[in-house]
Amino acid sequence: MSDLTIMQRIQRGSPGIRVILVPKQEMIEKIGVSTFPRGAAAVAQEVRNVAERFNTAVEPALKNLEKIGLDDVTGVDLKKKDLAIGVKLQSPNAGMYERLSLVRAVAVRLQDDTKIGAVLDAAHEDFDVVLDVRTDSDQPFLNEPTVRRGTRQAWPLAAIGDAWDRNIRGTGVLVGVLDTGIDADHTEFKGKRVEFRYFPPSAVDGKSSRNVRGFDTDGHGTHVCGIIAGKRYGLTRDVNLHVASVIESETLRASLWRTVYGLDWMFRLFIEQQYVNVPCVINLSLCFFDDQMTAEEVGDWRLVLGRAVEDLHRKDALVIAAAGNRGVGLIGFPANFDNVLAVGAVDAAGGVADFSGIPTPHARRDIYGYGVNVYSALERTNDGKSHFISMNGTSMAAPYVTGIASMLRQTRPGASAHEVRDHLLQTALDAGGGVRIARFVHWPGGVP
Repeated sequence: MSDLTIMQRIQRGSPGIRVILVPKQEMIEKIGVSTFPRGAAAVAQEVRNVAERFNTAVEPALKNLEKIGLDDVTGVDLKKKDLAIGVKLQSPNAGMYERLSLVRAVAVRLQDDTKIGAVLDAAHEDFDVVLDVRTDSDQPFLNEPTVRRGTRQAWPLAAIGDAWDRNIRGTGVLVGVLDTGIDADHTEFKGKRVEFRYFPPSAVDGKSSRNVRGFDTDGHGTHVCGIIAGKRYGLTRDVNLHVASVIESETLRASLWRTVYGLDWMFRLFIEQQYVNVPCVINLSLCFFDDQMTAEEVGDWRLVLGRAVEDLHRKDALVIAAAGNRGVGLIGFPANFDNVLAVGAVDAAGGVADFSGIPTPHARRDIYGYGVNVYSALERTNDGKSHFISMNGTSMAAPYVTGIASMLRQTRPGASAHEVRDHLLQTALDAGGGVRIARFVHWPGGVP
């Protein structure tokens, strides 16, 4: 993307206060492709190696950023220490930058757009400069929902087989969810530890995200998490659940900036010592379409989000995403990336939902999940009563597939994400017309 295009976009009113610097291919080759082997010591060393290679490659350009008045806040907790930097960021100083070495990017926050030209001059030789992009996620409320209580979620027996009878409920599996959040005190999650991080729209940087008790003012994320890990109605209540809130609640409007920080936070959790050998599944019930954005914004999403998904894939995380609710012939991102399992929706009888569509050469659905009248958690009232709701959407089908994948990763934790994906596709229920519905089928040889 040319510098002229960036300036034109800012002049049109596109946000330029927050930008992401993505190393060009030449620099990526210097940094090298990282692999994350099993074993805590090996992964810790690889993380150090990645950071060292990344920092060495980007250092000349970052020195130029400092010359124009940007502060390096990498690794700084603005709430607890280095208050001088925090004070400077509230002053007329140019802004800050932060190195996100695991997703191979540099986040830049400016005080105003007047320094954009200087950033372009400092970075254009080594980086693609990406403006923050804000776009609507796929709307899940496809009909008027009805709040109900006391109704058991009836997953078809063919979907889960004997998994629950054998206590296969996701034990030992780490599941990450990027969504609107989670009401961690809903009865579906009460007593369950949920790692949660809120990335507010106005965040200065990733360090100003909120590490608080899980909340969700929309209900979408809570519903998704309930399908995966709800105590009564979820498929895999025993998974280790990590939730990043990156979507503005009432409007389901997301930004590239928040999504990248959420993925970076999740990535760093996954490589902590206690999780190094733990199989991972990522659920992305968010979906963005080309026609919602300009061509430049589409390019930004594909470049930055595609890079992050690729890195998660190399970490051996199975990434599962909703294909979107736009019907036949259309599929959104990130489901459209090669390394993502794209999920369409069927009803309880196995019929393809009208809003989901069948696979086409240009709009694949790798697999289908149950996404019509799916009953799950929603919210709590002021007096603390937990509400449930039936909802439709590929946003509901994706967490169903995530639950099935988590069962498989529990029963064979040594299997790679690629092997889990292949097993899901090979054992899916054939509903005809290229529609294959995910279900739990034991690995060859049975339960280890």
